[in-house]
Amino acid sequence: MYLIATNNGLYKLDNKLEKLTEGYEVNDAILPYICSSERGVIFNKEVIINEGCWRLWEFDNTVYASIEGPKIYEIKDGKVKEILNLTKEAERLGWGDSGFHCEL
Repeated sequence: MYLIATNNGLYKLDNKLEKLTEGYEVNDAILPYICSSERGVIFNKEVIINEGCWRLWEFDNTVYASIEGPKIYEIKDGKVKEILNLTKEAERLGWGDSGFHCEL
């Protein structure tokens, strides 16, 4: 199997070519999960986390999603669970639309 990323979307090539995305930017993918800053985390074409996604990683049969906030979600056995929320800390440090900065 091959994943092919183009300006027109993300495709999977196995025995045939299958388009996995439609009309949104992809930041990362661990099939069948797709991470999008615009749509969130998508599982089999259904949004399961409706917040901007930056990155996915897998450890010990569990998928983790780095989400705007910043937050981290755990995706395991079909269940989604927020395991870390640093939104208040980010606000305290002044992380916002203007980018990262830290005041000491």
